[in-house]
Amino acid sequence: MKALAVAGVFCAALGSFAAVSNACEVPTFHFIVGGITPVFMSLRSGEVCTFYVLSKVNNTVEGGIVSTAFKKRPRHGVAGKAEKNRYAYQANPNYVGPDEFVVALRYNGAKVIERTTLDVKVTVAGH
Repeated sequence: MKALAVAGVFCAALGSFAAVSNACEVPTFHFIVGGITPVFMSLRSGEVCTFYVLSKVNNTVEGGIVSTAFKKRPRHGVAGKAEKNRYAYQANPNYVGPDEFVVALRYNGAKVIERTTLDVKVTVAGH
């Protein structure tokens, strides 16, 4: 069985998927094994938006992300790994509009290390 991974906006205080703020939204997504996984993020200018990624097989966490490589950095902000399995983005000051970054992941699958590429499309709105 192929591995399934899900993600959402993560709030560390709750320890589960929840909005960090009303301005940050990342709908749940599922990895496309060996392909490009589209991810959509929206936030307000000046805000930081984070999302949590985990690898699941048969609804149990199998160890998560093995490696991360940023293949394309955002043109109008900064993105990075905030902590284990958590990624963050913040637009440049006063920027409003689209942005994008691409992250290649290797993660624990059912029996082997799987790969996917997250293509994160960002929409930054004004205050």
